[in-house]
Amino acid sequence: MFGEYQARALGLPHVSEGEALLAYATEWQSRLDAGWQMKARTAEWWDANGPPMIAYAQDPAARRTLGEPRPTRAAAPIYGMAAAATAAPVVVVLRSVAVGDLRSALLSPVRFAVDTIVPRSVATMLGGHGGTGKSTLALVIAAHVACGVPWCGLQCAQGRVVFVTLEDPAEVVRWRLRLIAEAYGLDANTIAQNVVILDGTDADSCALAHEAVSGGRATLEQTAAMRQVSESATGATLIVVDNASDAFDANENDRRQVRAFVRALAKIARDSGAGLLLLAHIDKQAARHGSAGNTYSGSTAWHNSARSRLALVESESGGLELRHEKANLSRKADPIRLRFNGDGVPVPLSAGAGAAFEHAHDADLLRCIASAIERGDSIGTGRAGPGNTHAHAKTLAGFPEALRPAGKFWPALGRLADSGAIVREDYTTPARKARQRWMVAPVAPIVGTVANPHIGAHPAPVVQGVRGNWSNSTTGASPDPSTEVGPDAATLH
Repeated sequence: MFGEYQARALGLPHVSEGEALLAYATEWQSRLDAGWQMKARTAEWWDANGPPMIAYAQDPAARRTLGEPRPTRAAAPIYGMAAAATAAPVVVVLRSVAVGDLRSALLSPVRFAVDTIVPRSVATMLGGHGGTGKSTLALVIAAHVACGVPWCGLQCAQGRVVFVTLEDPAEVVRWRLRLIAEAYGLDANTIAQNVVILDGTDADSCALAHEAVSGGRATLEQTAAMRQVSESATGATLIVVDNASDAFDANENDRRQVRAFVRALAKIARDSGAGLLLLAHIDKQAARHGSAGNTYSGSTAWHNSARSRLALVESESGGLELRHEKANLSRKADPIRLRFNGDGVPVPLSAGAGAAFEHAHDADLLRCIASAIERGDSIGTGRAGPGNTHAHAKTLAGFPEALRPAGKFWPALGRLADSGAIVREDYTTPARKARQRWMVAPVAPIVGTVANPHIGAHPAPVVQGVRGNWSNSTTGASPDPSTEVGPDAATLH
């Protein structure tokens, strides 16, 4: 043990053998007398007592009696004092700024990649439960920035977009961009010219930063992928990183590491003058219970480090809603209600679209749910777990086969909820557990029949329940064209 202490201490510049022995003796003796250790830190005490203490520390009999000392934090100040004598000059981290004449103080106007919700030169976070459409929504925003076309009434600055995909391969991203261009009527050539895809899905490790342990302490190291993103961001208007769970290969609950990661991304945004949108999953509580928990997962540093934070969550009606939950550089934007079209592209929910079903099988699903409720079945509203709505609905009699894939079912269910055909209801199980289930609305909307010639061929179900009676009715008339939501209408909102 003494040899180890001596070698470590003598490895420091200008450390004598006596000082090395002092480090050893102090560490060992601290087990007996903490007060003596404080005295031993003074040069005067060492001059008077050092030689006897050296002999004492080297005495084999004493070490055999008390045993070798175990390293404790007490020795750290000794080594720190020895190293401080030859330490490098202090690096200035904080920049001193003179206040000066306050009458000349001006604030540069905030620029936005997307008005209000995605400011430039800082990091913005978009949180949401897995499978809710975060990636596709981020591509919708990216496509509008590439074309310079407003989205949902929010102005988009036209420019180059760097889309970093670490979860879905580039082929999927390109396919989604095609569907987005068709849904919103955007120019595909302009999107192709202004969107750059950085695909990390083929790499063994696609993280932008990972945890490294040095001297027993975990730190965050940036990777070559982070440097590539930084280089590609030059001249960009928007950078999208999809998503944090792949880009951040470290402890999401470590505040220091999270802060360092978000700051590294913010520096890329600041250096390039671009808006940076980081996608992230929500926490388990929010995933199980809608938006009841945090709309991000891990340390609060995710929330604190981002200057703007968005959340894609289920609305009270069961549809999707984009909420602006944090805004340091602007007012908060109003919530944006969304629905999925037939290709799974999130589009704004038109105020007049509630009375018309977009797809033929929506009415079939409504009949299936209404019949199940009439039989006394409770259909839960959960989106996760083995008992989610999709898993339960597939077992019901009359379930439309076309909606068996989850990618078709959830948009159809969302349209029913957003149209007001079904509503959520809180109830208590016989085991006194608080739960939530779907119920048919007291007055269901009229279903257009042109899209589905089979509507009207089924018996009209009547639901007896706490929310009243409902009978399906059909008029045989086409829905009012003014209420249809198509690509052109979506672009205007």
